[in-house]
Formats: sequence, structure tokens, C-alpha cells
Amino acid sequence: MLTTVAAARRASYEWQSSLDGGKTWTILPTTLQAKTTVSGLTLGATVMFRSRPVTRTRKGGWSQLTSIVVK
Repeated sequence: MLTTVAAARRASYEWQSSLDGGKTWTILPTTLQAKTTVSGLTLGATVMFRSRPVTRTRKGGWSQLTSIVVK
């Protein structure tokens, strides 16, 4: 499970993953909570993730990158 800092009471969160060190990004489902679960990852792969909050008035900046090795 991935989590990020909650931005606002009515924020949604955009999530992205990268398998090539951040050169390209895959859009993951948007959530209404500051957390998500990602399935279907390949064992042994190194995956980078980022997220950003979205409110009615603006999109926040992307979070710091998080990198994991799928086990």
C-alpha cells in the first residue's frame, strides 16, 4: 500500500508509476483518500511512484519519488 500526506478534506489524489527510472510514467487510478494499493507488479522489478493532490481549485505538485523493489 502506498500513502501520501493528506492535502485537504475534499482532495483527490493522482498516482503514477515508472519502471524505467522516471523517464516515462503510467497513470494509476485516482483515489479519494491519501492511499492506494497497486497490484500486478512483476517480482524483482524496481518501481518508482509519485502522487499529487487535486482540489477543486488546483493540482498540487508531484511528491518526492518513492522507489521499491517488488517482493
